[in-house]
Amino acid sequence: MKLKNDWAKSVYILYLNHIAGVSMAKVLTHHEPSFYKFNTRLAEVEKEHPKLRISRTRIPYQSKMDGKKKSYIQYTPLSPLPYLLNLTKKLNEDGFRGKTHKPTE
Repeated sequence: MKLKNDWAKSVYILYLNHIAGVSMAKVLTHHEPSFYKFNTRLAEVEKEHPKLRISRTRIPYQSKMDGKKKSYIQYTPLSPLPYLLNLTKKLNEDGFRGKTHKPTE
């Protein structure tokens, strides 16, 4: 599937990682090395589409560099998989609230 905008891309990445969930580190290493807006785009879609439910789990770890306690967020979808796929297709075709241009075909 060719994704045309960041909103569709964020929901599709969540769809691909529906079992284990996804963190920013996983997005940047396994999916899109320059997609730093993943969590922002996902939050915008979630705000606009209330049926999209996402679990955010804060996972603590201790830094090996300075020994400080830090944490990261693991995003796991709670919505059914067909809904995620349909939402991805809708965002890909129609854009997001006028922020993306509709394809002219």
